[in-house]
Amino acid sequence: LRCLVKIADERPLNYEEIPQDFINFFTLPGLSQAINIKINNRPEIDYEKVENYFKINESFSDFNKLAEAIKDYFDSDYEKLYACFYFVANHAKYDHERSLLKEREPLTIQTIFDTKSGVCAEYAKLFRELAKMCGIMSNKLLILLFKNASKGAGWNSYNPPSEPDYNHEAVYIEINGQSF
Repeated sequence: LRCLVKIADERPLNYEEIPQDFINFFTLPGLSQAINIKINNRPEIDYEKVENYFKINESFSDFNKLAEAIKDYFDSDYEKLYACFYFVANHAKYDHERSLLKEREPLTIQTIFDTKSGVCAEYAKLFRELAKMCGIMSNKLLILLFKNASKGAGWNSYNPPSEPDYNHEAVYIEINGQSF
């Protein structure tokens, strides 16, 4: 992995250039955080429009009103997708106490929205449901749950467990066949 990181620091890599063994072991989301990835044919998104919208419209009374606002205000599926990401990333706080629980009761979307907190599973659930409610689940965009092993406290990258505990949830996005 260190060699791959060094190569990617000198020249960003396309996903297709990453050896399959690395993808199988580290996962695409994990590698995306570790190495410099080159995104081909990046979708056109007016990032400033999305970010300014949420600076002006900071509060929504419920989840459905938020979804309707995103659906109605933004034109392209890509702007709607970024709006969903931006909202979750900037309005939800990580619930450290909840993360320490061995058993967690699932939270409803409205509860996650109201408390503005959760763990990785709730962040992923809120994002996927918001994307679906905005109508951006299409044949151009694939948004899936992605389970993997948490690399938090106690993880040793030099001596990973032979059978990792798949206790982390994220979102896998594919746009026109390209992974994100």
